[in-house]
Amino acid sequence: MCRFPPDVPKEIWIAKGTYRPSETGDSAAYFPISSNTGYIGGFAGWETAKSQRNPAANTVTISGDLGGGSRSRRLFRYSQSDGGPAVSGDIVFEDLSFTGARGADSGDTGPGITLDTTLGGGVQGRVELKNCVFTDLEAGYRGGAVYAEGLAVEISGSRFEQCRITGAGGYGGAVYVNGGPVNITDVAVTSASAYQGGALYVADGAGRPVTMSGIRLENVSAGYASSGITISGGGNTVTISNITINKTIAVSSNTHSGIYISLWAEGTTDISDAELYNAGIYINNSSGMNYLKNSTVSNSTTFENDHIYIFGGADISDLTVDGTRIGGNASAVFISNPSYSVRPVNVSGLTVNNTKNGYGLTISNSSSQSTTMISGLTMNNTKVIIINGMGGGMFLQALEGGISSIADMLITGATASFAKGAYISSVTGFSVTNTVVNEVNREAAAPVPPIWTL
Repeated sequence: MCRFPPDVPKEIWIAKGTYRPSETGDSAAYFPISSNTGYIGGFAGWETAKSQRNPAANTVTISGDLGGGSRSRRLFRYSQSDGGPAVSGDIVFEDLSFTGARGADSGDTGPGITLDTTLGGGVQGRVELKNCVFTDLEAGYRGGAVYAEGLAVEISGSRFEQCRITGAGGYGGAVYVNGGPVNITDVAVTSASAYQGGALYVADGAGRPVTMSGIRLENVSAGYASSGITISGGGNTVTISNITINKTIAVSSNTHSGIYISLWAEGTTDISDAELYNAGIYINNSSGMNYLKNSTVSNSTTFENDHIYIFGGADISDLTVDGTRIGGNASAVFISNPSYSVRPVNVSGLTVNNTKNGYGLTISNSSSQSTTMISGLTMNNTKVIIINGMGGGMFLQALEGGISSIADMLITGATASFAKGAYISSVTGFSVTNTVVNEVNREAAAPVPPIWTL
């Protein structure tokens, strides 16, 4: 490798077989990562061009099982804190399987791949994982399979199975990323766990974009925030599409099972074509706009949290929530727009069916600079069984925006100990058209047209 300077792109072709960092049982040994290097599997050994390889026939396994009960702590590693030369440029892992490594210490990261370039400041390069498999990997702290800091990250066509964080307070059962931009497509995660972000954890205070598409999560658990995906950053644009989450496990009452996004600077979140089974969504983007469209949430249970919670401006369209069980004084869909927000709240084409406990829809818009518009809302068999529960179907409070309206709404079979259909409080500048509701409780400041059934 000394003949190739770090700034020259190169590939290492790996022939079929199983490779271990140590043949003597040294658990601290690992394969070092070099700049501008592609680690490519699928070769038989005779090829003269990359296109001649056959990854399906020539599988390459990087194993942490060293024999005699000894396990590698990491398989591939680079950290600037080790004092070596900086790693930069494109680093690619393609058609490789990683298995059997164990992070022994509570601070261990990424037993499959650890890349940390944060000492240089900013994004130092790009790492790409293509068509890789990560199985039976364990870390003590962050990244149950992959840990990347200070790089752009692209993951595609890869699979993670039985990857986990064992230490208290650990992040990212399969993947932990801090840096970005991040692009994850066509990835499946099964049986992963961590304290936060049971499958994927992305942190980026610089506000770089995060894109996820074609994600499949199943049997994923977390002890605190989000048992599926956690994204924490500042002013990011977060785009998630074509995602399926099945059987995520919320371990504690503080857990939002499914997708958890928290942005502390103004950003944009856009979730579409999501199919969530026993999973929910939490978004805290108080100064920004949040879109949720063409999605389904079904057969889900939360503790005391709202099943879909949005803090900030919201635009929800073509969303179905069916058969959810909600604990405490919570809602199937809860939208809270703070007083300083200039973003609107729009809900159209929302259907909520067969909720147990809690409310169907709650909107609290405290901004005088915002509007609230609801259309095409359908609620069937929603219930509130808490003491003095109000508005089994819908709860609207402090709508102080300019022009707020409800149109084409139907609420049936909603039950509560008070105001069985809808409860409206402190509403001004408000209109209702073509709407049927079982019972309505209102204050004098909220005029209701005759079409409402009282």
